[in-house]
Amino acid sequence: MTAQKILFSITLSMMLLNVAFGEGISIFKAGKLHIDSVQTTEKSGVYENIVFKFTQKNKWELTQFNLGKAVTEINNVELIQTESFPVQVFLKISGVFSNGCPEVGKIRSKLINNEFKLSVNYKYNPQFLAGELACTQALVNFSKISPLAVYGLKKGTYNYRVNEAFSGSFTLNKDNAL
Repeated sequence: MTAQKILFSITLSMMLLNVAFGEGISIFKAGKLHIDSVQTTEKSGVYENIVFKFTQKNKWELTQFNLGKAVTEINNVELIQTESFPVQVFLKISGVFSNGCPEVGKIRSKLINNEFKLSVNYKYNPQFLAGELACTQALVNFSKISPLAVYGLKKGTYNYRVNEAFSGSFTLNKDNAL
């Protein structure tokens, strides 16, 4: 089976999950299917900006995809947990870019057992990747707040891991549903 067929199979099966969990939107326009991202069982946000074209032979052809690249400049992850019920949990992810070109893209979260795995990728910018942009050499701070989908979870301790580099845990003292 070719890589294109494997990616297409993964993409179609994940589209339903993406809609169910509110991750990105898939759009069919002008004979092309545009998909925000596809997750693997191990990691979210591995494949981004995916485009399939429906051919005259009634087949889907993969015409574009990008591999998500994890932001490496994260230097702090802070847990924010509300005291109101139902509890809300956020991660404040911050760091410093060494120049003005990179940007934080989408933050994707996936709950596996009792662990939230977050992928924080760079915003896809083909001119930056090709070295075609002149970037300011000033340090640029960034900070993003990412909500964790904790509504409906059972009481217990949950872990989180951001880009496989930062981890922590939080506890829900009771079932988190009305």
